[in-house]
Amino acid sequence: MEPLNADAAFLAMTFVVDVDDGGWRPVPLPNLGMSIAMPTKLMSLKDRSGTTSAWEHRQKELYIMAGRHTADFVGEQHAFVERNASYQDEVYKVRDRERWVTSSKNDKGSSYIRSEYINGGWSSVFITGTPHTEPELGLMISSISTDGTTPLFPSEEGVLMRNAMLLLDEINSAETEGRGSGDTVGVSVEPRKVPPAADKEPPAAGGTGTGFLVNADGVLLTNAHVVEDCSLIEVNGQKANLLASSNMFDLAAISVPGALLGEPLQFSSRSAGLNADITIARYPLHGLLGGLNIGRGSISALKGLRGDEINFQISAPVQPGNSGGPAVDRFGNVVGVVVSKLDTVEVADLTGDIAQNINFAVRGDLAKAFLSSNGITFSEAQGGDPMDGESIAQRLQQATHLVRCSG
Repeated sequence: MEPLNADAAFLAMTFVVDVDDGGWRPVPLPNLGMSIAMPTKLMSLKDRSGTTSAWEHRQKELYIMAGRHTADFVGEQHAFVERNASYQDEVYKVRDRERWVTSSKNDKGSSYIRSEYINGGWSSVFITGTPHTEPELGLMISSISTDGTTPLFPSEEGVLMRNAMLLLDEINSAETEGRGSGDTVGVSVEPRKVPPAADKEPPAAGGTGTGFLVNADGVLLTNAHVVEDCSLIEVNGQKANLLASSNMFDLAAISVPGALLGEPLQFSSRSAGLNADITIARYPLHGLLGGLNIGRGSISALKGLRGDEINFQISAPVQPGNSGGPAVDRFGNVVGVVVSKLDTVEVADLTGDIAQNINFAVRGDLAKAFLSSNGITFSEAQGGDPMDGESIAQRLQQATHLVRCSG
């Protein structure tokens, strides 16, 4: 059939989930002057010697090699890929003065190599995989860049992502529509009662939220709704600049150049699991409560409200002003960004019961994807030794700051 906008929107939403599950993000190759997107959760660095690195997929026969080589060696690599084809009409070639590209197919799979003449030498990325790896291989090939990291997600202002959000609204609306019994058509029934959507604070014109430092350049991560419609954003009373914002993920990056904001937090290289211990830092009810507040809890569900793939559910208490605070694991590494809480008043009206400790955080993998797609640096940590509660609090205290929005 002819595809509709909803079909494309569904694919876009599925892509976001796949990107998160695989840990896809642009990986800079600084020695080569190039970058390439990889599923970092599924790739292992197998070898590194000099300027050459090689990665292998843990579950599929997919290999990447990137290095800087002589012109003769580059020519041999391209000739090898060309010979790998079953038929010459399955070979694609580009031979420019400063760029060579060769791709070929046979019964066992595909091979691709791209070489760029950069800073007086040849930098190459070589990828090979079986027919079962075509989607991953295609995404890697299309992501290779010499102009900085290439965003994995299309613009939120474009037709595709606008329709993806409309589709998400339709899905959420459908959850609240009544359903008749049997096959009766056209019978009006009372809508079934379901828990309301998570309660986010209103656009923060004149309000406050929380942000945390992600790099040494003074860049902080917070929620998009914290800095929405602000004529002035301040961090600890200092003017901040809005660098990037995503309504889809409800994330925003702000910067305070030159400010002394402490030691940046590192992101966990792994997703947090169900029932994992977490600690959150925030500035709740600013003006009523004093200063930074630390809370502890666990990850009580790996999805958000109505199966939302962007958030996970946390038991740590959340109050107004918490939005944008970090959620860290027992190693002190970021696994999420606090975003919202369930509207307990509405739930009580619908169910007659008061829901407790049902709060939500944006998944840390999506926060990393947001930062990467906007060219914002951050660091990851490979676990380490567990930290005691006081040490985690000290680390959070150094990196977490009050964000104020003026309308």
